[in-house]
Amino acid sequence: MRRTWLAAFVVAAALIAPAAAQANEVTNWNRIAMSTLVTFPGPAGGAPPALQINMAMTQGAVYDAINATEPKHHRPYLLKRRFGSTASKEAAAATAAYRVLSSIVSGVPLGIPFSNRASLLTGLAEQYASSLSAIPEGPFMRMGINAGNAAADAMIASRTNDGRFAPMQWVPTGAAGHWQPLLDPITSLPQLDPTPWVGGVRPFMLQSSSQFRTAGPNALGSAA
Repeated sequence: MRRTWLAAFVVAAALIAPAAAQANEVTNWNRIAMSTLVTFPGPAGGAPPALQINMAMTQGAVYDAINATEPKHHRPYLLKRRFGSTASKEAAAATAAYRVLSSIVSGVPLGIPFSNRASLLTGLAEQYASSLSAIPEGPFMRMGINAGNAAADAMIASRTNDGRFAPMQWVPTGAAGHWQPLLDPITSLPQLDPTPWVGGVRPFMLQSSSQFRTAGPNALGSAA
């Protein structure tokens, strides 16, 4: 359920942006986000479930940044502040995406191997500078940057202590009826998802991850 919503959120964030912005920085930074996030090592968030959380954070901030500069204001996700409609939407989108992606890269705990962390941060900074260099200097660009920073700040603050990289919730047990992981045929160790904490991450829109959970399987000792 959560994975489906996150994927829809990513698509909707790109589709709802104005056509002028879609033609450049919204789609450009969508591409940059994907090419950045897929290079994360699995335990650092490169596994698909964690990657989608990071993508939703990025595109949620981009949506809020663009929305904050639109004359026709849609319901915001986090950012309720408004900016002038003359603000550069390119600067807003690029700034929001760059700030959130940089925060995600920097926020991976130091104890997790992440050999390409520095190169990713450098690459993001270079691509952000490239985006801004294509935008005319002036108050409109500065307004767009301010909108992007405000949207990024709101997203980063909202996702602080949201359960990412928390201890694994699953407790091993050999009791009948309990799920058992597949074992590695060589090491005999459980083949666990490298980001098992995803199940405990605070949802973006749902009240809880169990909000629409089914009743579950029949009891082991039942007639059924």
